Amino acid sequence: MRYYMKILEKLWKAIDIILEYLMAVCFGVMTIAIFLQVVFRYVLKSPLSWSEELARYLFVWVSFIGGVIAARNGQHIGVELLVKKIPEKIQKGFTCFANFLTSFFFLIIFVFFCKMWPMLSMQKTSALLLPMSYPYLGLGIGCFLMAFMYLMEAIKPFTVGGNN
Repeated sequence: MRYYMKILEKLWKAIDIILEYLMAVCFGVMTIAIFLQVVFRYVLKSPLSWSEELARYLFVWVSFIGGVIAARNGQHIGVELLVKKIPEKIQKGFTCFANFLTSFFFLIIFVFFCKMWPMLSMQKTSALLLPMSYPYLGLGIGCFLMAFMYLMEAIKPFTVGGNN
């Protein structure tokens, strides 16, 4: 089991690099789109129809991809006050249970996302005329990766030499 966890850790490191580059590209394009919108609206007095929509949908991607990165680095919001007051052995069990529960939550969102996918593919965005499935694909990818990551964190203590 420890061997597989090491392989998964290497895979996660590769995924982290890809996600960080994807975040940088999304932020860059979003910044350019917003800048163009400001220039065209206030300087040229001719607003662009697509820039606000592009920035909005890139924000969805940034939110969920950023959520994966934050979860991977242990930076998600948590209530630690009560956890720190209980004995260390119970803390580990509580943390494991919380990670399983969080994984289950993201898995449920991913399953509902998959059920909605066909309807999203039929709708088009108003300005860019892209299928709505493209903007919301970030939600699906983010929820799937967070579910998988939290599941890995939940089973880590049960592996030989688990840290948590």
